[in-house]
Amino acid sequence: MFAGVTHAFALVRPEKYLDLAGFAALLADWLGAMAGMTHEIAAQVESGDYTEGVTSNLAMMSAENAALLATAEEQSVDPRLLTPYMELMHRRVTQGHGDEGLAGTVDLLRNE
Repeated sequence: MFAGVTHAFALVRPEKYLDLAGFAALLADWLGAMAGMTHEIAAQVESGDYTEGVTSNLAMMSAENAALLATAEEQSVDPRLLTPYMELMHRRVTQGHGDEGLAGTVDLLRNE
């Protein structure tokens, strides 16, 4: 979460006429809306079905990462805070799990 927030502020930092307090309010609202996903991820990890209730799957999110990286490059922002997670998503997709949600990445972090 903090990596994404830091990256977002780095992207908009050069914008001279952007109200950063207003941007922060929009960003906080979006983060609040996304926080509900923690319950979805918990249910998927508990059940072992990482496709249950998925609306945005890993294949779609992984494909969109190219646009996020291009935007970072265009804005002269280093993407290193985001790329480790992007790599996990891509790895899960290449393993044939593109229909899953983010919960599938949990297994990639386990050292078992």
